[in-house]
Amino acid sequence: MFVAILLIYRGLNDSVPFLLTLALGAILSYCTLVSIRLVRHHDVVLNRMRLRHAGSLTGCGVAFIACMLLLGTFTIHSAFVRYSVFQGERLYTRISHMRKPDANIADRSIAHLTRAQSWRLISLDRIERMLGDLFAKRQRWVEAENSRRRLLERRPQDAYAREQLAFALAEQGRLDEAGQEYAYSLELDPNRAEPHYGLAGVHFEAGRPDLAEDYLRRALRIRLHFAVAHYELGALLVERGVVDEGIYHLRECVRLNPQYGDAYYNLAVALATRGAFNEATVEIENAISLQPEDEQTQRFRAFLRSLVRDEQREAEQAVGARDLSR
Repeated sequence: MFVAILLIYRGLNDSVPFLLTLALGAILSYCTLVSIRLVRHHDVVLNRMRLRHAGSLTGCGVAFIACMLLLGTFTIHSAFVRYSVFQGERLYTRISHMRKPDANIADRSIAHLTRAQSWRLISLDRIERMLGDLFAKRQRWVEAENSRRRLLERRPQDAYAREQLAFALAEQGRLDEAGQEYAYSLELDPNRAEPHYGLAGVHFEAGRPDLAEDYLRRALRIRLHFAVAHYELGALLVERGVVDEGIYHLRECVRLNPQYGDAYYNLAVALATRGAFNEATVEIENAISLQPEDEQTQRFRAFLRSLVRDEQREAEQAVGARDLSR
């Protein structure tokens, strides 16, 4: 009983300290022994209180049994909640270390954590954050939005939660609301790069590339090693004809994150527009190695190879023409 109490009550609701758990374990274990004696013995005394006399329960005995039933019910309830939290967190940790989240594991984690939140007497912000992350990983944007809003009801000044709410709104196409939440997040914490990056995405989707570029540059001023911001800015600059600077940012992206297949693809496209077909071939092969089943990447590789062959043929013809002129 002592060990069970330690496991159940330690850190319950993120508020029960270890020393208090030790005391509860000792008290409840002893009370359990007294409860067993009440069943097996005709005379039972707890300190100076007589709980049972000559086989009959006293008033103190009835009160003691009622308290133990109440405590037992609460302990069983707490054990159920702790088990659900334990399983949900364990699965959430597994998901966090996966490059591509497993849908089955994510759904099981959501089920455990949702059950824990609905059964517990006090909702925990920590669990609500995990639920919001899991809903986002499963692209269940309405549920992700609702989870973030529940958290913000308790913590309205949480800049990160505001940012995550904005992301969920943007994924639903609610760009104006997303922009407002990103702006509010920046008011709460102006030193974070992510809200600037989020606002860049909102403005780009709304057809405002100038503002998107401006916010991407702001994000990079705050966090220079922001790989995905380098990628988005590089791709945007190449699309707008500022190819050389775009190539620089795309190279920065793949330097910071060598596993970013789309960055290699866009870098290959940018280099090809400059006529650097050999360099572009190297980058498109890097993209193929990371995403071999991507049809667009395969088509561009084939197109690039045809350009390289044409360039080689023209070079051979030029050499042949010079030889004839001699």
